[in-house]
Amino acid sequence: MWRIVKAGSRDAENSAEWDEIGLRLGQIEQAIEKIAASAVPETSQGQGDFVTREELKSGLAAAESRIEKSVDAKFEVQSLSIGALKAMVSQTDALLERVLVALEAGLDETEQDEIVERDSLLNELSISSE
Repeated sequence: MWRIVKAGSRDAENSAEWDEIGLRLGQIEQAIEKIAASAVPETSQGQGDFVTREELKSGLAAAESRIEKSVDAKFEVQSLSIGALKAMVSQTDALLERVLVALEAGLDETEQDEIVERDSLLNELSISSE
C-alpha cells in the first residue's frame, strides 16, 4: 500500500485529502495487479513467465514430431509422383517407338531420305536462330 507522508500540514482538511489520495492510489495499485495477473498466464508449475527444462523438452519434442510427420508425408507424395512420371515416360517411349516403326515400314527409301533432310534443315535453322 501507499503511504503518504504529510509535509508539515496539521490542518484536518489537508489530512483528509491526503488520506483520500492514498486510498485511491491503493485502489489503482490493486487494479493494476489484477490486470497484470490476468495478462500473464501461469505455467503448470505456477512459475509465471518461467519454463522448466521438462516443459521445454516436451514442447520441442512435440514440434519435432509434427515436422517429421509433415516431411514424411511430403516425401511419400513426391515418391508417388516420381513413380507416376517414370511410368508415363516409359509409355511415351514405347508409343514413340511403335510410331517410328510404323512410319519406317510405310515409307520407301526416298521418302525417308526427304524426312531426314528436312529434320537436318530444321535443326540447322533452330541452331542458327539461337
